[in-house]
Amino acid sequence: MRKYFILIVCLTLGISLSAQNAKPKDMWEVGLQGGTMFVSGDLESDFGYAAGIHFRKSLDHVFSLRGDFWYGNTSG
Repeated sequence: MRKYFILIVCLTLGISLSAQNAKPKDMWEVGLQGGTMFVSGDLESDFGYAAGIHFRKSLDHVFSLRGDFWYGNTSG
């Protein structure tokens, strides 16, 4: 189990480090997200689904604006 954990951590770090390439100064980015959604608390809940999209506009090499839009459905 420990070997799998170390493997996952190394792969995650490798992916995040490869994303550090220099980007152009003026750029747009669109991304999609998906996953599960649940209510955490005293009540029992069912797992639901969640989906989202984000838009990012870079202002220069350091600053950018990002808007996230999410939709999810769960019950409980």
